[in-house]
Amino acid sequence: MNTMTPAQVAARLRILADLLDVTTGPPVPLRLYVSLDVSKHSTTLDQDSRVAAVTAVADALGMTAEPVKANGGWWEHIATEHGDSYTVRVHTDITGPQVCACGVACTHGGALAAAA
Repeated sequence: MNTMTPAQVAARLRILADLLDVTTGPPVPLRLYVSLDVSKHSTTLDQDSRVAAVTAVADALGMTAEPVKANGGWWEHIATEHGDSYTVRVHTDITGPQVCACGVACTHGGALAAAA
């Protein structure tokens, strides 16, 4: 479990922002990566609550969160924004969609096929 409170994380980010505001001289090559991971392994929230948390943060940042199949085959509810020197990622792991034998998301309780 994460031992830092949201307020502590925010305070650390403010310190970083303040340092960047007062940095003078030639530009420093900087690559900022912020990942807000609401993983089932780091919280006791159920999936619906984790998805709602990701969606709320993404909305506040002007991003759109959606279910995506990750490279490793697992599913995430995720919003990602890339800039020239930064990446912001808000995500949680989710259960993949149930795919019906007819090939679409199952809504009628028919026989299920493995999700692609």
